[in-house]
Amino acid sequence: MKRTYLKLTICLLLILQANLACGQQKEQTTQEEFKLESVELEDESSGYLTLKAWEASGEKNYQAVEAYAKKCIDLYGDEARRQQRSLSDFPPLKKQSAFDILNNVATCYFIRAEALMRQGKGQEAREIFQLIIDEYSFAQCWDPRGWYWKVAEKSRQTIEKIDKGTAAEITGHS
Repeated sequence: MKRTYLKLTICLLLILQANLACGQQKEQTTQEEFKLESVELEDESSGYLTLKAWEASGEKNYQAVEAYAKKCIDLYGDEARRQQRSLSDFPPLKKQSAFDILNNVATCYFIRAEALMRQGKGQEAREIFQLIIDEYSFAQCWDPRGWYWKVAEKSRQTIEKIDKGTAAEITGHS
C-alpha cells in the first residue's frame, strides 16, 4: 500500500514538474527559512522524506527541499553507503525493495542538486551530481510510468549539460 501511494505521488510530482518547466511557474509564498524541526512529520522513513523533498521541489520551495533531503541523508546515509558497498551490479527488480534506502538517499541528493541548479548554483549542483556518481552508482529511482531510472546515469548526463553550458535547458534559467 505504501509503495503504491509512493509511486502514485511520484507520478503526480513528475507531472507537476513538467507543468512548471513549461512555464507555469508558481511563486514561492514565503521567503522565511524552512525549518524541518517546526513541522510534524508523519514519519521519518527514507521514502517519506524523499516524497516530501519531491513535493517541495515541485513547489519550488528550495529551503524545504534542502531540509527534507538533508534529514534523509543524515538519518540514512550510512546505511545507503553500506547497501551500495554490498552491490556489484544493479539488483534484480524483485530485490529492489531491499535497497530502498540506497535509492532514496541518492534520490534526495539528486533532488537537492536539481534545486541548486534551478537557483543558478550550477557548480554546487555539479559537485552533488558527481558525489552520486562516485558513491551511489547502483541507486535507482522509480518512475511512475513503470520502470526504475539510474540516478548516477542521469547525474552524468546533467553534468555533461552543465559542462557544455546547456544546463539552462533543464532549469529554465538563461
